[in-house]
Amino acid sequence: MKRRTFLQGTTALMLLPPLEAFAQDDIGAIAREVYIYTYPMVKNYLTMYQYALEPGGGQYKGPLNTLGSVARVYTPEDTAIITPNSDTPYSFLSSI
Repeated sequence: MKRRTFLQGTTALMLLPPLEAFAQDDIGAIAREVYIYTYPMVKNYLTMYQYALEPGGGQYKGPLNTLGSVARVYTPEDTAIITPNSDTPYSFLSSI
């Protein structure tokens, strides 16, 4: 799942008319709480998917339950995590 797809989905959910069960509550506050609670889980899964579950992707590091090292420096094209150090060697332990 791409970040853009996730954000489009959450925006679409926020624009849906309020359900009867939430009619008396503030739907904006509920949507905000849902976003705050679920965003870290979705972001974590997105990183795991890009690193270990998408072999054809540009961010792929190796399959689950393996140890892999990256023998190159990071560039701006490495976008699975936010701003890794460009002069630090990294090793990844992909496990569930």
